[in-house]
Amino acid sequence: MIHCVCRSINTRLVDEAAAHGARSPACVMKYCGKRFNCGQCIPSIAERLECVVGTSTDCATNMPKRDEIAGDIPLAAE
Repeated sequence: MIHCVCRSINTRLVDEAAAHGARSPACVMKYCGKRFNCGQCIPSIAERLECVVGTSTDCATNMPKRDEIAGDIPLAAE
């Protein structure tokens, strides 16, 4: 499912960000190296995060950006 049309963020990316410490939509954007555009994705990303990790809203202190992780999959392959 696409959560953010503006930035092409799908469920897999939200789950991946959560696995690396993202706990809020802003953390997901940080992980992906993106910024919000229109903001309509915030509720959808927040809902997915709640399903995956619960309700905490703090990013892990050492959460990496996606492009800093070895073996990164290019966005085009998503």
